[in-house]
Amino acid sequence: MIQLLDLIVFFSALLLVLLVGWWAARKESSPASGGAADDYFLAGRSVPWWSIAGSIFGTNISAAHMVGMLGVGYSIGFAQAHYELGAILALFALCYLFLPVYRKMGLVTLSQFLERRYGPGAGVLYSAIMLILILVQLTAAFYIGSRSFVHLLGAAGIELNYALGVALIAGFSSLYTISGGLKAVIYTDVLQTVLLIIGGLILAYFTFSHEAVGGWQSMLNRDASADTPRMQMMLPTDHPDLPWSGALTGLLFLHFFYWGTNQYVVQRALAAKSDQEARIGVLAGGFLKLLIPFMSIATGVAAAQLFLSEGLSGVAPDDAFPQLLATVVPAGWGLIGMIMAGLLAAILSTIDSMMNSASTLATVDLYKKYVNPEASDRSLVFQGRMVVGGLMVLSVLMAIYSYDPEGTDNFFLTVSNLSSHFTPGILVAFFAGILFAEKDMVRGISVVPVILGAPVFSFGLEFVYNAVSPHLPGFIIETFGPKLNFLHRVMATVTFSAATLAFIFWRYRSHLHLGYSRLSLDFLKSTTLLPALFLLVVYGASTLALVLYDFPRFSVALIATGLVTLPFLWRMTVRPRDKTPWRDDRLYAGLLFSLATFVFFRFF
Repeated sequence: MIQLLDLIVFFSALLLVLLVGWWAARKESSPASGGAADDYFLAGRSVPWWSIAGSIFGTNISAAHMVGMLGVGYSIGFAQAHYELGAILALFALCYLFLPVYRKMGLVTLSQFLERRYGPGAGVLYSAIMLILILVQLTAAFYIGSRSFVHLLGAAGIELNYALGVALIAGFSSLYTISGGLKAVIYTDVLQTVLLIIGGLILAYFTFSHEAVGGWQSMLNRDASADTPRMQMMLPTDHPDLPWSGALTGLLFLHFFYWGTNQYVVQRALAAKSDQEARIGVLAGGFLKLLIPFMSIATGVAAAQLFLSEGLSGVAPDDAFPQLLATVVPAGWGLIGMIMAGLLAAILSTIDSMMNSASTLATVDLYKKYVNPEASDRSLVFQGRMVVGGLMVLSVLMAIYSYDPEGTDNFFLTVSNLSSHFTPGILVAFFAGILFAEKDMVRGISVVPVILGAPVFSFGLEFVYNAVSPHLPGFIIETFGPKLNFLHRVMATVTFSAATLAFIFWRYRSHLHLGYSRLSLDFLKSTTLLPALFLLVVYGASTLALVLYDFPRFSVALIATGLVTLPFLWRMTVRPRDKTPWRDDRLYAGLLFSLATFVFFRFF
């Protein structure tokens, strides 16, 4: 399968990434930079919008998307697109709810936000939990990366040991991440984004061009006539993996956490040169996100049809990507090498981003505050590099000894399930912190019970439900299934966390002096509330048209797409920011929301 030209293209792309990272690292450590910690951790707060877009997309789109999402599309279907479309709402929340507060406060880490709102305990707890989650994500990235390359190279007769593959990926990503800081990470992320998009589009093109698939429309027609169609968003509420009720509730809260309160994503927007550049960069990243449902998930659905026609049965979801590559892409043209480069770029862009953010959290929030408060910038940068090295070694060992390279589970859903135990309490604390206008108003009110209580409740609820489900009434089992789906569990945990925090606020109400004047109620202004209500009406009416009256999905999607642009245009009229509309980020927000709306109702 893999020939000499493929290897040349693959290693040329790797060399290009390394050279860009090396150039950025030299620039970061030059005498002109002075080794400033702000340069290392936030790229001197000088990042343009296009770099933010590329870095946010590259950080998010990892091997979990190139391999894992294609595997979910192959095994489950297009419902996995909820992970991309729901992210658009969370990106809006980041742009217009979270980010204005973060940037006004001049944050370096998001734990500083919790510390200023609630006290040092909340900040330290956030840093500790985020470091654990980053370690889990790093371990998973090394696992799926090495597993994929073992499979790809094995098909070409090149034997690669799984453990050696993990070590090689870790070693390569550390070459520029340790020395270069955030600027090197962002520059390489932009290049890696280009590579992974090219690689993903090549694989999608050859998949849909294969005679067994016959193109996009042929795939849709074949899927529509199947006993269990896969090109639809809404799966039953008792579906074991992606129930629609969980996708529209718990998954949305996971999106809000990931895009609004996650250090290694938000750190890119904090590094922007201005608020406007930050907003446009985030929205541009959203446009790139809309490639994934078609470039990866729908390609997985087409792969299922192709494998069935080719008699390839028993392909594990996480092996669908390399198997598809070996089946549809012609060898000898360098295309396989480009796709492999795109896959490795997806792996590296996520790994380097998480390592840099872990370094920032450990150094700024823990080392400087509790170990060496008088540390110089050079000392902080050195400690940051030591953290990256130590975290790299630990995650490599965990990837080698805690994952089975022959496993058959859906890797993407497994990692999402595990991480979701810890995030609801953090999200609730952030939302409450945003809601209160006066930054020191709730200082001294502990949210530690909320943040720590969330995983205890989450694990406990899942255990209890699964244990007693055989004895539950039939309508509960028909609604939620014999095992509790993690998206339903997330919704329940968010509710529990919000109730816990409300009780704490009520208990200390005399200290808080709660009142409407103390809340951030900008979102209740008519220029914000009326457009939001209009969008809800459009979505509600469109859903009823599809569910109750069985209107054609394409027609409903087209009408809804046109209607949802109106509130954005209205806001641009009543609250203009610039004489030239194309400089207004709300124009791009409207276009992004309309595209997401079309995809949602077209495949409802």
